[in-house]
Amino acid sequence: FKTMKKLFFTLLIAAFALTACKPSAEKYIDDLKDLVERIAEEGSEYTSEQWEEVSQEFEALIEKVQQLEGLTDEQKQEIMKLQGKFSGTMMKKGFDSLMKDADKIMKDAGSELEKAGKAIEGFLEGLGDKD
Repeated sequence: FKTMKKLFFTLLIAAFALTACKPSAEKYIDDLKDLVERIAEEGSEYTSEQWEEVSQEFEALIEKVQQLEGLTDEQKQEIMKLQGKFSGTMMKKGFDSLMKDADKIMKDAGSELEKAGKAIEGFLEGLGDKD
C-alpha cells in the first residue's frame, strides 16, 4: 500500500509538471486580448515599423493557438472575435497613423518646396542680372 501511495504521488507530480510546462489556450487568449487592447490604446501613435512588429507578434500568437488541441467552441469563437477586433483596430488606428504620417510628409514637403522655390527664384534672378 505504501508503494502504491508513492507511485500515485510520483505520477501526480509528473502530471502536474507536464501540464505546468505546456502553455494553455487561456494564456494565449489572454495574450491576444492584451495585444488587441494595447493597439487600441496606442495604435494611432505607431509607425509603420511598429505596425509590422505588432502584426508579426499577432500572427505568431495565432499560429501557436492553432497548434493547440482540444480548444472548446467558446475558445474558438473568442479567438475569431479577437482576430476580427485586431484587424478592425489595426485598420482604424493604422489609418489614423498613416494620415498623421502623410500630414507630416506634406508639411515637410511644403517646407522643402518653399526652399526649392527660393532657390529657383534666386537662380532666375541670377540669370536676369546684366553684368
